[in-house]
Amino acid sequence: IADRVHSLAFTCYFYPALILWTIVGAILAWPVLAWLIFALRRPADKAARLLIWVYGRGWVLLASPFIRFRFQNLAPGSMPPGRIIVANHASIFDTYCLGAMPNGDIAIIVRSWPFKIPGYAPFMRLAGYLNSEESDYDAMLIWARKTLAQGGSILCYPEGTRSKDGRLGRFHSGVFRLALETGAPITPFCLHGVRRMLPKGGFLLTPTAITIHRLPDVDPALFKTGKCTSELKHIALRKHVKSIMKQTLLSLPHQSLSQGYVSEDDTNNQSMTPQSTKHHGG
Repeated sequence: IADRVHSLAFTCYFYPALILWTIVGAILAWPVLAWLIFALRRPADKAARLLIWVYGRGWVLLASPFIRFRFQNLAPGSMPPGRIIVANHASIFDTYCLGAMPNGDIAIIVRSWPFKIPGYAPFMRLAGYLNSEESDYDAMLIWARKTLAQGGSILCYPEGTRSKDGRLGRFHSGVFRLALETGAPITPFCLHGVRRMLPKGGFLLTPTAITIHRLPDVDPALFKTGKCTSELKHIALRKHVKSIMKQTLLSLPHQSLSQGYVSEDDTNNQSMTPQSTKHHGG
């Protein structure tokens, strides 16, 4: 009964608070955005990303009375720009965790439906977010090279959609091809506990602990060596990143095999390393 009461209290408090924060933020954002662009001469896309990052910081503060946040390897200045960030995706609130990042200059690869949200869409477009459902790979590569060259980073959920049951879903290869072709390091992030706060299809919020864990960078250059084809190289990189994310999620508190994070396609596969690519396909 106590858990139910806490859940109802969290839900009744958080949704109105988030709506109010969104309305106030949307009103204040435009004059602040104009000041950043015209007074400080900050590029429009970087100014919009900064405001989105501040909005995420506000989300973290709003959730803090009911959520115990734990940030690992996220000290200020610890994450230089010009990288490709990949994260597991289990809740609609995953992207709000962007506010915990030490660097807010991040453009996100997203599906088409968030661009239809009235309060968010203008800022997403101004920030240079990429609609993955309206872009082919060549357009994505051009966009990625431009974003990285300008000192920004890229965030992508390689699963492509939120997990329904907490299991780490099949990874798509596009972002790993981008890493190989741009040379940008991959920085894996493991988000643990966000799904417990609000799973896909849920409405009631659950007080819990959320861990945002930054893993060591993965250098795509290590996967360019050897005699395997370029196709096998991006598959090897994809499987290696997924393997270390899976092992990290399993090592976090309250995780077990029955709770997911062991995927259907990788359960019986060993992690892929540059040396093992000639023995495995995709």
